[in-house]
Amino acid sequence: MLSDKEKHTDRQIDWSVWPEDGFALVISGSPVGVSADLLRELATRANYIVAADSGAQWAHDAGIELNVVLGDLDSINSRSLTYFRNNKVGFVEFDRHKDATDIELAFRHLEGQGYSTVVATNMLGGRIDQTLAAVGCFAKLRGFLPWIIADDVQIVFLQSEGTCSSLRMRQDLLSINREISLVPIGGSATVSAHGVEWELDHEELSPLETKGVSNVVTADCALVRVHQGIIAVMIPWQLEA
Repeated sequence: MLSDKEKHTDRQIDWSVWPEDGFALVISGSPVGVSADLLRELATRANYIVAADSGAQWAHDAGIELNVVLGDLDSINSRSLTYFRNNKVGFVEFDRHKDATDIELAFRHLEGQGYSTVVATNMLGGRIDQTLAAVGCFAKLRGFLPWIIADDVQIVFLQSEGTCSSLRMRQDLLSINREISLVPIGGSATVSAHGVEWELDHEELSPLETKGVSNVVTADCALVRVHQGIIAVMIPWQLEA
């Protein structure tokens, strides 16, 4: 049951493989990048594309045009840098001695611009410290729905005080074993999950336990809702050829 407060603040979206068209896309510069096919598919659906530093190389190699290249530009190669400068792409440059990573600066760049969803890709893999920090800062941002898309997983962040607090998933759209995982971010979270094998009802999940990992959608539709905190809903998937 929802409390009176939750009835007024609950914000639900339906997971239908792709976010609704019109989102902003951030391409990070992880050395373990996603496929060019996935990058191109995301780019065709996005309204605005930002590359964080060497993320511009991944965009260039995939033939993707950018709106902005952002960062201290210490890791982008000269070929991609020259290409985007010659094509009059916007550049937002920062000093190397800054207190935030390029990917966090890209997220800040999009705050307040009116996008209901921001999709980040090329964020997973590479250095574990940078991956964990990037996921953490992305998850806590307000004003838009944070969504990560990689070749093998999608991660939708639900926030009790943010843009979206509940997610509905159709079983027939879940391509890999109908599994989902629920992982709290930044502290414990109170979560309900219905239509799954191990249902939760206002249960507290801790980032130091595995209670929310590898649940299975059993109903035609499953619903996950966060009542307090931030939860990462991890959905295994793969791009269809």
